[in-house]
Amino acid sequence: MQSTYGLTPDSWEIVLEPDTPAASWSADQVAMAIKAAGERLVASGFTPNFVAPSTTSASTAPGYIDQIAATPGSMQYVKEFSYHRYAGVSQSVLQSIADRAILFGKRTSMLEWIGADQHTLHDDIKFGRISAWQQYTLAFIEAGQGDNGAQYYQIHDQNPANPSISLGTRSKYLRHYFRFVRAGAQRIEAISGNGNFDPVAFINTDGKFVVVVKAQVGGTFRVRNLPNGVYGIKYSTGSTYDVGLADVSLAIGQVLTTTIPASGVMTIYRK
Repeated sequence: MQSTYGLTPDSWEIVLEPDTPAASWSADQVAMAIKAAGERLVASGFTPNFVAPSTTSASTAPGYIDQIAATPGSMQYVKEFSYHRYAGVSQSVLQSIADRAILFGKRTSMLEWIGADQHTLHDDIKFGRISAWQQYTLAFIEAGQGDNGAQYYQIHDQNPANPSISLGTRSKYLRHYFRFVRAGAQRIEAISGNGNFDPVAFINTDGKFVVVVKAQVGGTFRVRNLPNGVYGIKYSTGSTYDVGLADVSLAIGQVLTTTIPASGVMTIYRK
């Protein structure tokens, strides 16, 4: 790949979903494979960055991570602890993965669940401390499966000479995170005294703040402690998409007050 195309992968997965009957890789096999492959890559002049264990069940990921840690020479080649969400998901499981990431200085990622939506992403951010996330694929031919949350864009090819592309219903909400929280952003703490309005907050690499609020109901809320500046506000609900409100100019110490008309997702972002 490098000699032919001039490309070097940013990272590798040693095996996909090792806990399935089809793959059936033990935690020890995964750990030893990472060690062996990492040593060979280093010997060839590369810097290994493995993403693991990418288990189908989130609850089996901690055991695989522990085995990687227990295998001398393996953990040094891992940059990210990954999991899928097809089984074994709970707040405590997500936190146990996040705890191991903190302990070993790694990132975390949720890399597959067909049907994942904004509620999924929000929990993975808050409890799993993820740095990467995806449903399944970017775009896919509908093939009679409907809007099942496997892809952000559906390709409709009933007329092959004139196919069309549509945005998935879940994507309209997910866009509020993806569009405004850019690569390299740092998450910061955000808390709410009202469980109907659940925030996550970030500082992008340009120093600009972003707050994404998952609203269970329509209503008015206030955001405190934003730096001064001009903020854009956008929201999507079940009946609206990407609605922009008037920009708000905040002075130092001023509180931002805004309203979402129904349950949905709102993003407040520094311009």
